[in-house]
Amino acid sequence: MSFVWDTKKAAANHRKHGVSFEEASSALRDTFSATAHDPDHSEDEDRFIRDVRLFR
Repeated sequence: MSFVWDTKKAAANHRKHGVSFEEASSALRDTFSATAHDPDHSEDEDRFIRDVRLFR
């Protein structure tokens, strides 16, 4: 799996959330993560919440 993102948006996301897109994308490869349906944000499409541990 590979990811491509806009550098300006990536920088803004890092400033706002303190997590780079590169680090966040590792959550999709985490085999120990837990995923659950997010009904509060699924009005137009199914959305999910993923709980992961990031080790810095």
